[in-house]
Amino acid sequence: MTTKVQLVSRLHTEAMEYTDESFIARGLNERDEYLRLTKLAYEKEAEAANILSNEDVEPTRSILHRSAATLAFRCEMYPEAKRLVHRALSGNPPADIEIELNDLLGKVKLAVAGIDLTENQVQLALEGGDIAFGKAPTPSVISRIQNIKSLIQISASFDYPVYFDAVGAGSFYVNLTVGKYKQPPLPGFDDSNDLIAPLIENLKLLHEGEFQILQRRIEDPDDFRRFVNAACNLAPDGHDISTVNIQAKIGSQVQSVVFTRSREELRNLPIPETPKRGIVYAPTTFIVKRAGVLKVADSRTSSECILVSEHSPSWTVEVREELMNSVLGRFFNKRVVVSGKQMKIARTVRRIRLERIADIRLVSEQF
Repeated sequence: MTTKVQLVSRLHTEAMEYTDESFIARGLNERDEYLRLTKLAYEKEAEAANILSNEDVEPTRSILHRSAATLAFRCEMYPEAKRLVHRALSGNPPADIEIELNDLLGKVKLAVAGIDLTENQVQLALEGGDIAFGKAPTPSVISRIQNIKSLIQISASFDYPVYFDAVGAGSFYVNLTVGKYKQPPLPGFDDSNDLIAPLIENLKLLHEGEFQILQRRIEDPDDFRRFVNAACNLAPDGHDISTVNIQAKIGSQVQSVVFTRSREELRNLPIPETPKRGIVYAPTTFIVKRAGVLKVADSRTSSECILVSEHSPSWTVEVREELMNSVLGRFFNKRVVVSGKQMKIARTVRRIRLERIADIRLVSEQF
């Protein structure tokens, strides 16, 4: 047994060394090296877990399996990750590790379905006479979760999926995690910008009655009206729900918005009139990068292409007329990455303006 323990210890140490090196590669934006080192770490950790697979040595056994499954997950080796989680759960893992294993299993299932959970998470907490120890009436919770989902999607200008879990006791809270549709593997790492920070900022502006600033942040009049309406529906009703607290970790700081104004109070604030639909807005200043297969709607005389992605909505790519033949000649019907200014014309937000030929690349190439 001593020899076996020594071997497991050595393999685990080697796995952690490879893991440390992989994080350095990730920080340098070296995707291929990151995946190579992570796979080496997985192989070492999986070997260590296999040695103890039939041993009743908790929590070491379940910790090794959880670690190996996590490394497999990072390498997108989902069947292996799932197998290791199930093997760990078949033993007798401690309660806290069992929770982490089930959480990892949930992430694996979402990844197989084409959804990646981001680190963007917001917590909804409710207090009031209608709230018991860890319990709340279904309508009060579900309606507010639906409104938060709308608020996130309006603030982020994209229809990101939102998941909720971890119902807590004390008052009552749920954690909502934003997901993103999985993109094809790209050179380097295309981590999304923080999606929750705009939500917190917009809610603070609304609660403080700074509607003019909020209206400049949410340019589309329909989106502005939807945001205000959803935020009012999220607010306390003044009777059964007295406080609604929204908080999230943004950077290294936890920020929160505590709604103490009731729905009626918010709706009585001087909300400015919004312009009629059909107005054309100026381009945004956001530079975005999107992947997909480049298509064209009509012919080579068109000034627009369609970027079709397998899992997320298509994007319209505006191309300067003098670039169109070059773009279609090289990139038509191929998987590419396009970088450009995100446009906002009327209600269209999935539109990119391609200014230079250098801002479009085949997926196999790096920017």
